[in-house]
Amino acid sequence: MQSEEKQKLLSEEYLAFLREIAAEVSDPALQARITDMISKKMRTSEEIPSAESNPWVKFAGVFQDDPLFDDFVENMAAYRQELDAEIAAYNASLEEKQSA
Repeated sequence: MQSEEKQKLLSEEYLAFLREIAAEVSDPALQARITDMISKKMRTSEEIPSAESNPWVKFAGVFQDDPLFDDFVENMAAYRQELDAEIAAYNASLEEKQSA
């Protein structure tokens, strides 16, 4: 069994154990912490896609050392804002025509 599979099994066993004891804990603060841990664990396992389930995962981090990538993202955001302004102006002109 590979280490990733072992970790997955351990985390699933741990999660099952937490679910099992959550109802038996009498301290409300501790019960709240356990419930929070369970929900975070479930969200984390759902949020991290595997390479098999999402073909884009293999490209994650490809631009992390690219010095031009931040500029690219800023330019993309600025262009998107320009488009949004154009669309808003167009919609406003349509509303003016309809009200006239």
